[in-house]
Amino acid sequence: MYSSNLQGVLDGRCQSVLMLSERDDVPTLKDLAIGYEDFRVAADWIKVQLEVVNSFCNTKAKLSTEQMYAVSEQILALYDDLNLLEFILFCGRLRRGVYEKFYGAVDAQKILVSLDTFYAERNKLLMDKREEDRKKALEEELRKPGVNPRKLISEHPGKYKTLEMLFASGKGLQGSVKKVPDSRKEQKMLKKEDGTCNHRWECDEKAWNRSHKAVFKCCLCGEIRII
Repeated sequence: MYSSNLQGVLDGRCQSVLMLSERDDVPTLKDLAIGYEDFRVAADWIKVQLEVVNSFCNTKAKLSTEQMYAVSEQILALYDDLNLLEFILFCGRLRRGVYEKFYGAVDAQKILVSLDTFYAERNKLLMDKREEDRKKALEEELRKPGVNPRKLISEHPGKYKTLEMLFASGKGLQGSVKKVPDSRKEQKMLKKEDGTCNHRWECDEKAWNRSHKAVFKCCLCGEIRII
């Protein structure tokens, strides 16, 4: 299923590695090692892929079997989260000289440098896609109607004690006290013995409507709490 014959096919058909990176049904190099309980199985699979690249490149000097195995072990140690199709695609691109070109000899160091470039590009694409998905999910969440915090505490008395406490602290206020007290006398009257504000909370329902969270603002000191 994950034959080296796919190197040219995947390179021709996959414009972006994301097409392969997001596939959960494809095992990673690490999965291969764990599945067989032997890292050498995964290293041997990598070596088979590199042997195809080694024979494909029209160079006089080729990598020896010992060199290919050493490179395979290093790849497994550094990039074991790549899935098998991603690595096959990399080998297809390596044959095409996308990252580094071989002149006269297949160079083990150039293989590793090329894979490092491939890996960095793949991770950047994955991060960008996840960020895009996160923003879309957030936009969809904000389109949904929120639950009014007043309705929550009326329907489930005692369940949302913090909300109840914040609403209760604002009872008896006219709702006209919006600014922070200016004079020291006013500020002192509104403080507890320990100097902290004797908060009077009001629910900012406009802010709640935008954020889908209960937003409370102290009418006295201006402190904001989001529940």
